[in-house]
Amino acid sequence: MKKSIGFQFPFTRKLIITTPSKAFVFFPGGFGTLHQLFEVLTLIQTKKVEKMPVILFSHKYWEPLHMFIKSVMVHDLDTIHNEDDELYQIVDSVDSVMKIIECKV
Repeated sequence: MKKSIGFQFPFTRKLIITTPSKAFVFFPGGFGTLHQLFEVLTLIQTKKVEKMPVILFSHKYWEPLHMFIKSVMVHDLDTIHNEDDELYQIVDSVDSVMKIIECKV
């Protein structure tokens, strides 16, 4: 017998999947990856979930987004706080990922 849970709203499904997590590692991806990243960052920023490591793998891929967040969202538009761009870390090695997770979890 298989058990399944249906959700009326995608947010509820994402919250159920996100809540028990202790860390997130995001690799380069498309819109779905960005959607999930910003969902997790929003939940942490608004204190809907406890602060946990959010790790972005590859400076080459994530640095332009980081610069956009810092220059446009923080400084130009003032739509997020300066410390909000500290909710994630960008790394380039698996060893760095593991060190962050081991230290924080």
